[in-house]
Amino acid sequence: MPKPQALALQRAADALLLISTGPHQQVVTAKLAEYLLAERPILAVSSENAAARIIRETRTGVVVAPDDVDALADALQSCLDGRLAASFQPRGLERYVQPAPAREFAAVIEAAIERRARIAPGSRRDRARG
Repeated sequence: MPKPQALALQRAADALLLISTGPHQQVVTAKLAEYLLAERPILAVSSENAAARIIRETRTGVVVAPDDVDALADALQSCLDGRLAASFQPRGLERYVQPAPAREFAAVIEAAIERRARIAPGSRRDRARG
């Protein structure tokens, strides 16, 4: 399916399903950014990770642990009965959608370069690395 068509379907959906589990606690996928931009409630089946934190922080949906069958059933029911849509109160999205993440990453890189440049060649700290 062409990406513009997929994005249009996301914007028209009653809710969006995000599955985010596994060992990588700090990984945030582009899919989450797409979902935030779609401005639709998110049902996240997720470990306690960065995606779960962002969904809670931005009030863009509900997070359910992958092994909590009862909570998942309730979350699915909330999609059907309108509770999920009623609780959708997005805030602070600008921090998580481009270009903000790219700017934040660039600032971190620039700060690292500046710190590195302040370490004079031949200094004790420089020799410790060598």
